[in-house]
Amino acid sequence: DYGLWMMLPCVFCFLPTPGASLVKGTRRVMGTVCAGALAIACVSIHPYNKAAFFVELFVVSFIGKLLKCSPRVDYAGLVFAFTWVIVGLAAGTDTHLEESDMVLRSVYRAILTTCGVILATLISTLMVPEFAYGRLRRATARAIEKQGEMVADSVKLVQDAEPAGRIRKSLDERVISAGDELLEIR
Repeated sequence: DYGLWMMLPCVFCFLPTPGASLVKGTRRVMGTVCAGALAIACVSIHPYNKAAFFVELFVVSFIGKLLKCSPRVDYAGLVFAFTWVIVGLAAGTDTHLEESDMVLRSVYRAILTTCGVILATLISTLMVPEFAYGRLRRATARAIEKQGEMVADSVKLVQDAEPAGRIRKSLDERVISAGDELLEIR
């Protein structure tokens, strides 16, 4: 019965989209843990209080959407709101459960949802690593290019200080082409 709460994040959080899987996965886990803790606190503080959960739903949704606008938090905001609904709202308004069972159900859902998010992150990192690799490759190429530009500028300064009889060949193109050769995918 509880396994569903581990499988839902695997289905919804497994997104083989371009981007750093570990960064997005870490944000998912952070949003899930924060929302799970908040939901457990809400269920513990006011069980059976549908009005309080209704107001909290608006507040948590607003906070989640607001956090999604921040580039540092980004995806964690969306997962925060989604997880709070799964862990807190459904268990906290179930009138068929006793108060201790409500809290226990919220704890189970929080743990299993977090495990599902971690599992989805591992699967997407291991099964679709080429997106993260491509991004790393481009970042490495840019870093090598910048270093090459710095070396080229330094060499130009040295060349300008020498007698005018030397051959001046652009070092930039050679450094960049050497970096491209190193990072070429075969």
